[in-house]
Amino acid sequence: MDAVGEHRLSFWDAMLWATARQGGCSAILSEDMQDGRRLGGVEFVNPFATGASTRLESLLAP
Repeated sequence: MDAVGEHRLSFWDAMLWATARQGGCSAILSEDMQDGRRLGGVEFVNPFATGASTRLESLLAP
């Protein structure tokens, strides 16, 4: 709930972010959140944004 008030995320986006953060994820793919924003070690990536393919390749590299 802190993320809703402090970071102006919707309730469901905040739940998704908190779950990803607790699970150790480095990125969330979503067209609904601000592309490139980092919050608590989690980056929001819009897979449809210009240049996203390069960022996605680096995230998915072994």
